[in-house]
Amino acid sequence: MNLSDQILQNLLKELKTSQADSAKIKSELNSLHENVKGLSKVIRDGNGDMSILTKLALLDQKITTIEKWAEDEQDARVKIGDELKSLQNEFDDLKSKMLLMDKDVQEHNEILEQQQRVTMDSVNNELELEHQEKLSKTKIKEERNKQIIKIVGVIVTGIICFVVGHYLHINLSP
Repeated sequence: MNLSDQILQNLLKELKTSQADSAKIKSELNSLHENVKGLSKVIRDGNGDMSILTKLALLDQKITTIEKWAEDEQDARVKIGDELKSLQNEFDDLKSKMLLMDKDVQEHNEILEQQQRVTMDSVNNELELEHQEKLSKTKIKEERNKQIIKIVGVIVTGIICFVVGHYLHINLSP
């Protein structure tokens, strides 16, 4: 076998590998697209709970209340510091829960993939397994949406804490 044949064979191998990688990337992008659509819906419409936009409006009202409270109280720095610590703890807790949730979602996805393979083995079991899969996906989406709402709440709370801290630093610094 001459050098040009070897080069051609290597190029063919690389092309096959590249095609497989491309298909995998496309699949991952489709999954990511579905997740983003779900997140957008939760942010806009909520998940049987208040929408994130509504929660942001409520948080804005709370910021206004905190600002008035800081103006009226002599010990506002101490109280705001305690609130900031509490909000940081809530943020850290939600972050930990989100990491656990992500692991659970990955496990659920693996389980769903196994269930899909089993459904191909038996036509009679296919309808029952599809029904169970839909219920499982709904639960996963609901859990994702709840966790996302919590995370966004914590992020907004962190932003609020930063803004209030910055405001206090500027207005209360000697």
